[in-house]
Amino acid sequence: MQHINEKNTYAVVAGYASTFNNIDKSSHVILPRAFTIQNFSTGVPILFQHNSNSYLGNLLHAVVDLNGLYIEAALFLDTKLQRSVFNLIKDNKVKGFSVGLQIDRAKNKMGILNIESAKLLEVSLTPNPVNIYCHIDFCEEFYM
Repeated sequence: MQHINEKNTYAVVAGYASTFNNIDKSSHVILPRAFTIQNFSTGVPILFQHNSNSYLGNLLHAVVDLNGLYIEAALFLDTKLQRSVFNLIKDNKVKGFSVGLQIDRAKNKMGILNIESAKLLEVSLTPNPVNIYCHIDFCEEFYM
């Protein structure tokens, strides 16, 4: 059996990391088919607020459906930061997801950036998601 971490505890979070056809707070719209199966892998890191020094875990599973990109991610609970973010999620203070993208193709229409194709670089947990529809639906701690 492969160990998740030294203490054999981890958390799983799930929800929409990105949704389609809605304008976010940054005036971006991610269009359907912006993501393909080649655009992401389970090696995508989960960060806190897009800070590469705030590594929380890894993407476990991702599905593109009619609504957007739904993910399940493993959060490691080894460090003080990882445990703190997990507790903030349970207290509903960290409420959602935000994506870090490499935009491959987009069109600006009247000040709105319509993203037609993008590669997923990272997913962040954040208290204030830029896309109001990208909230955490599930959070559970597991012991091995």
